[in-house]
Amino acid sequence: MVPSKFRDPTIDRFRQSNGSMRHHTSNSTFKYETAVNSILPENGSYSFPPSWFALLYYTDPPSLYALLPCTESGSRIRGRKPPPGQCYTGDGSDCCIEGKMYPVYRCSPPVSGHTRAHLTPNSFEKGKDGGGPSECDNKYHSDDLPIVALSTGWFDNMSRCHHNITINGNGRSAVAMVVDECDSTMGCDADQDYQPPCYNDIIDASRAVWEALGVPKDNWGWMDITWSDA
Repeated sequence: MVPSKFRDPTIDRFRQSNGSMRHHTSNSTFKYETAVNSILPENGSYSFPPSWFALLYYTDPPSLYALLPCTESGSRIRGRKPPPGQCYTGDGSDCCIEGKMYPVYRCSPPVSGHTRAHLTPNSFEKGKDGGGPSECDNKYHSDDLPIVALSTGWFDNMSRCHHNITINGNGRSAVAMVVDECDSTMGCDADQDYQPPCYNDIIDASRAVWEALGVPKDNWGWMDITWSDA
């Protein structure tokens, strides 16, 4: 539940509606309390005006996430040792460590014209480090295509599927299409190729994106970039 310190008329109306009050936005089935609970920590430690919750009610989910800081959800995933032959270690991928606790994120930093992020290499081909098929179309894709996966918050429930983004790094820019989610809420299982959950500011990019940015292959790994919707 929303902490009592944030009580205001909007929340009272929500409770009186038995949790059925929804955003007044087209094609949205995003419940108010679900949205708020997903970004509030369990101890309710955020400090900002209660009136912001009234604003949250009248915004789309992407705007809602942009209003609050993005921190760990409080949940963690326990690492499991990959079965033999599982967890592709190419492209600098890490495998889950048995017993290690990995943080979970249900949001990403707000998107602007120059959103800071970290670019990491990823394969979207079958049998590689991308795990299962792409979330947007349930297909595998050639790494010769400029395609990316976004952290869960930026992936935004598939709203950016097959949309282009512009990536700026290494003194160049490249346009890539979103085809997958770099899951910040799940990991250490077969669907994620027994890799840890993604951080909340990751753009997983195919070989073609790295080449378009002119980055030598020896330097592929973890690169500071900015990005925006194209």
